[in-house]
Amino acid sequence: RELIPNVTKRTLMDLAAWERGGPNDPTVVFANLREVLYLVKEELSPWGWRAYAMEFRERMKAEKKLQALNSLPDSGAEPQDGVVQGTPLWQERIDKMLLVGHLKKK
Repeated sequence: RELIPNVTKRTLMDLAAWERGGPNDPTVVFANLREVLYLVKEELSPWGWRAYAMEFRERMKAEKKLQALNSLPDSGAEPQDGVVQGTPLWQERIDKMLLVGHLKKK
């Protein structure tokens, strides 16, 4: 007796079959899941949060420093020059400040 109409036993066997490394391969699925779980574990670990908080504080400190430098007269960073928070030029200067700070620590 057929459980599902219009489906033969051979069709069910084809669906259940999987090739090694193919999309139905459970080892591929579990390897991907293991990788994602490792990344989540790193983000949720106390060390991951400590590193994230430290990077955030450094970025806020660099942004405040850049704002203070930009507020000086003749700083070359006037709004008409395109150095406004959120622009690519602003981001480039922040990144340079963070890199210099990182290299000074080393």
